[in-house]
Amino acid sequence: MMIETIWIRLVVAALCLTTVHSLECLYFDKTMPTGSVDWWLVYKLPNTELALSLTSRNEGSNFLWQRFSIKEKTLNPMQHTLAQFYDDRNRVAVIAYNNEPPTNDKVAPMTSSSKGIMMWADEANAALIAHTIPRFPNLLLRKYLFPEDAIRIGGAALCATIPAHSTVKWARQLQFEEPLIYYAASPLRNRYFDSYEVQALLTQRPIIFQPYKMSAKFRTIGGIRLVMLGKHSSVRADILSNYLLKLVRDSFRVWGTTGPYDNYFPSGCSGRHQVEKLRGPMELSGVPIESYEDRTVWAVSLNQVEPYYWCLGNSGQHLTNENLASGLMCIDHKNLYELFNDIAAEAKPERCPK
Repeated sequence: MMIETIWIRLVVAALCLTTVHSLECLYFDKTMPTGSVDWWLVYKLPNTELALSLTSRNEGSNFLWQRFSIKEKTLNPMQHTLAQFYDDRNRVAVIAYNNEPPTNDKVAPMTSSSKGIMMWADEANAALIAHTIPRFPNLLLRKYLFPEDAIRIGGAALCATIPAHSTVKWARQLQFEEPLIYYAASPLRNRYFDSYEVQALLTQRPIIFQPYKMSAKFRTIGGIRLVMLGKHSSVRADILSNYLLKLVRDSFRVWGTTGPYDNYFPSGCSGRHQVEKLRGPMELSGVPIESYEDRTVWAVSLNQVEPYYWCLGNSGQHLTNENLASGLMCIDHKNLYELFNDIAAEAKPERCPK
C-alpha cells in the first residue's frame, strides 16, 4: 500500500512539472536554436512582407538586423513567442489590447492609441509585447497569422521577458492608457490575473484622480531597465514633451510625428530637455522609409550617458490627437540606443540651436 501511495505521488508530481512552464520572448537565428531571450525588436517594413529583427542575444559587432518574411515561421520571433499561447491556450493567461482590434470590422471612436499583449503561465516569467500593428494578433485563431491589411504599412513590436509579478505593476500603469482590451483569459486560477490591479484594468475602473498619468519602472529577467508610461484622455497634453522628458530627464529625437498632411506639434527647443522631430526619410538596413508609410512612433535619447533609452509607442503628437490616451515602452540598452541614434542623425532631424 505504501509503495502504491508513493507511486501515485510521483505521478502527480510529474504531471505538475509538465503543466507548469514559463512564458518568455522567444527568438531564432541562423547561428543558434530557438530559445528565450531578454528582449527582441521586430520592425516590419512598409509595402512588403519583409521585416527586420534584433535581440539581446547579439551584442557588439554581432548586433545586426536579421531579415525575414512576416508570414514565415522559422525566423519570425513574433510567431515563436505567440505560439506559446496558440499551442497551449488552456494554460496561458493573456491580455491583448488594440484600438484597431482583429475581432471587429467597425471600431467605436478612439479614446486610446495603445496596442500590446501580456502573456504568462505560472509565477516565474511573462512575455510583454508593445506594438504598433493594427488588427494584430487574432487570438481567436488556432495559429499565428499576420493580417493582410497590415502588409502595406510599417510597424514594430518590442518584446521583453519580465518577472511574472511585474504584471501587477504593468496593469496599474496600463489602466491610465484606457486600452481597448479585445481578448483576456486565464484558464487556471492565477494570483496575478486575479489581483486587484489586473481586475481593475479588465473591468475598466475609472481613473478619478489627478495627475492622470502613471509610470512603471521594472527590469527584464536579465536586468535591463524598462519604463512604461501612460497618459489618460482626461488631460490635454503630449506624452513625449509633457511627460517623457520630465520622467527620464533627457532630450529625444522622435520618429513618426510628421508627414506631408499632418498638423503636428513642432520640435520643442525651449528648456533644458528638448524634442527634435525627424523629417525623414529614415533608412533601416538599406531600406528608405517615409514617416507617412509607418505606424510606428519611436524616440531615442540624445544624451550620451546612461540611461540609454529607446522608446516605442503609438502617439504621433498630432494636435488633433492630444486628448487621446496613449503609452510608451522604453528600454535602456546601449547597442539599441547607438543604432537608432545613427539612424536618427541621417533622418533629417529638426536640430535645436545650441
